[in-house]
Amino acid sequence: MFFMSTHQEITASPAADEIETLQKTIGDLQALNRLALKIIEAPNVDAALQEVVAETSRLMNADGASLLLVNPTHGNAEISSSNLFATLARSANEKNKERFSQLSRNVAGWILKNQAALLSENLAQDERFAGLALLHDANFGAVGVPILVAEKIAGTLMVFKAGEWAGTAAIADWLQQIAAQVAPALEKLRRLQELAEENLYFQQSLIAQHGFAGVIAKSEAMKNIFALLQRVTPGDARVLIEGDSGTGKELIARTLHFNGPRQDKKFIAVDCGAIPENLLESELFGYVKGAFTGAMQNRKGLFQEAEGGTLFLDEINNMPMPLQAKLMRVLQEGEVRPLGSNVPQKVDVRVVAASSRSLAELVKEGKFREELYFRLKVVTLRLPPLRERTGDIPLLANHFLKKYAKQYKKPLAALDPPAMSILQNYVWPGNIRELEHTIEQAVVLAAPDATILTGNDLPEEIKQRESDSMQSLEQMTDLTAAVEALEVRMIKNALAATRGNKSQAAEKLGLSRRGLLNKLERYKIVFEEKSPF
Repeated sequence: MFFMSTHQEITASPAADEIETLQKTIGDLQALNRLALKIIEAPNVDAALQEVVAETSRLMNADGASLLLVNPTHGNAEISSSNLFATLARSANEKNKERFSQLSRNVAGWILKNQAALLSENLAQDERFAGLALLHDANFGAVGVPILVAEKIAGTLMVFKAGEWAGTAAIADWLQQIAAQVAPALEKLRRLQELAEENLYFQQSLIAQHGFAGVIAKSEAMKNIFALLQRVTPGDARVLIEGDSGTGKELIARTLHFNGPRQDKKFIAVDCGAIPENLLESELFGYVKGAFTGAMQNRKGLFQEAEGGTLFLDEINNMPMPLQAKLMRVLQEGEVRPLGSNVPQKVDVRVVAASSRSLAELVKEGKFREELYFRLKVVTLRLPPLRERTGDIPLLANHFLKKYAKQYKKPLAALDPPAMSILQNYVWPGNIRELEHTIEQAVVLAAPDATILTGNDLPEEIKQRESDSMQSLEQMTDLTAAVEALEVRMIKNALAATRGNKSQAAEKLGLSRRGLLNKLERYKIVFEEKSPF
C-alpha cells in the first residue's frame, strides 16, 4: 500500500489549472528577467528607464506608459504644480503623446498625495478625477504605482489603456514588481541630478563671488562684464569683444568657450592681423589640391578644424575688406567654400571676434563692412583698460608675482606698499600684458634671497613715468588717466589735511560723504582716521 500510494502520488497528473498557473508564473519570471537584463545592458540610466517603460507597455498590452520623477526641489509644492514632476520616459504613439502627458501628471499627483497605488478602470468615470470628465480625451483606464527609494516616493510608474480596463489589480501587482527593479536606477539618476544641481550651484556661487575661473578681477567695471558673461556663456550667440591691446580679450573668449556648451570641442584662435592677406583666406577656409602652386593636397581651414567648437577671430579689425565679404557669407549660410572648390561644406562653429578698435567707428570710416559688423555683434563686451580698474592691480600683481616667483624659483612672497603704490599710480598703456611683463622683469632682477618685491626692483621706466604722472599731469595725453591721477592726488591731500576725517575731506573737496567713499573704494585709497588728541 505504501509503495502504491507513493507511486500514485508521483504519477498523478497536475490539474489543468495548476499547469496554467505554473506556466503563467514561469512566463512572468521570464518577462521580469528580460526586463532586468534590459536595465543591466542599457548604456546609461536614461536608456535603461526608456527600455523599462517600453517593455512595461508591451507586457501590459497597454496603449502607453509613463515614468515620472518627483522633483526633489519641489517636494512641498502643490500637487497641481507643473514643476512637481519630471518625465523621464514615455511610451506612446504620436497621437496619444500629449494626452498621456496630462493624464500622467494627474495620476502621479494623486499617487503622491495619497501615498498609494492607483487603480482606475476608466478615468473619465472616476469620481477621484472629476475634472478629467470634462475632457474628451480622458476615456482611458489607468494603473499607477509609486516607486519607493528609502521608503519615500521618488517617482511613479503608470500604464494606460483606451476604454474600460478590467483586471487592474493584477496589473498593479505586475507594476509593483517592475517598480522594485526600477528603484535602484531611479535613485542613481536622482543622485546624479542632485550632484549636477549642486555642481551648478557651486559654480554659480563661485562666479557670483569671484567671477570666472582664470579671470582675476573684483572691480565694478569687471563685475559688469561678469554679469554679461553669465548670460551669454550658456548659449551659442556670436560675441564681439572690444578693448585696448592687452586687456585680456582672448582670455574672455576662452572663458566663453570653456564654460559653455561647446567646452568639450576645440577652441582655435587666429590673429587676423598677423597673417598676410593672401594667406588668411586659405588659413580660414582651407583649400583643395591644385588650388594654387604648392597646394599638393587638400587642407582643412580653421573653420573646419573648429567644427563643433569655437573659432576666435582676434584683431578682426585688420581683416581685408574682400575677405570680410566672404566671412559674412560663412556666418550667414553656415558653410565654407575651400579655395579651388565649388562645393560648399557645412560647418557648426561658434564665432567670437575681438577688436582693439571700435568697429562702429571703422564702419563710419568705410574700413569695415557694416553688414559683417552687425552679424558679429549679437552681444558686445567692452573690456575696460587697466587704468579704469585700478582696484584690480593688487590682485593681478600678486597673481603674476606668485606665477613668476615659482617659475624662476625665487622666494618672493609679496610686494611692499611703496611698490604697490607705484603700480597703482602708473597709467598702464599696455594694460594687463604690460603689468605682467613688468612683474616678470622685477622678479628676474630681484635679489636671489629676497622675499619682498620693492619699488627699487621695478623697471626704471615704470618708476619714472609714475613720478612724471604725479608731477606733470598737464603732460598726459590721456584725459581719463589725467583726471583720475588728479582725483587721487586731491583726495589724498584732503585726507592728509583733515587727518583722515572723511566728512571734512568730502566737504573740502565739494563732495558728499557717500561720493567720497565711492571714490575711495574705486581707487582703493586707504587712509585711517586719526584722533586729534
